Amino acid sequence: MKSCDRFDQCDAPLCPLDENLDKRCWYSDEAVCLSRKHGKSRWVKKQKSIVQRQTKSWLDRPVTYRELFDASRPRKISRVQKNRLVEMGMEHRYGMGN
Repeated sequence: MKSCDRFDQCDAPLCPLDENLDKRCWYSDEAVCLSRKHGKSRWVKKQKSIVQRQTKSWLDRPVTYRELFDASRPRKISRVQKNRLVEMGMEHRYGMGN
């Protein structure tokens, strides 16, 4: 974790470089990784979304890395749903761009 450029200033309990990440938990009022190099993981983005939106189902309880990772995974969608997204010009939001 010392290889992170923000190591000395960081207060985030979940670090993308932590080898024991599965043993840690995070509360929505705690810090989130701010490293531009290491903080681009989907689950870190999910943390930032929870904080920004104050998502009630995530507040006031410990959240594990695995929960964040699973919640941030792309969902499988049907061919009909894909076609609708393409028609609406929103395919890029779901990783379906060319």
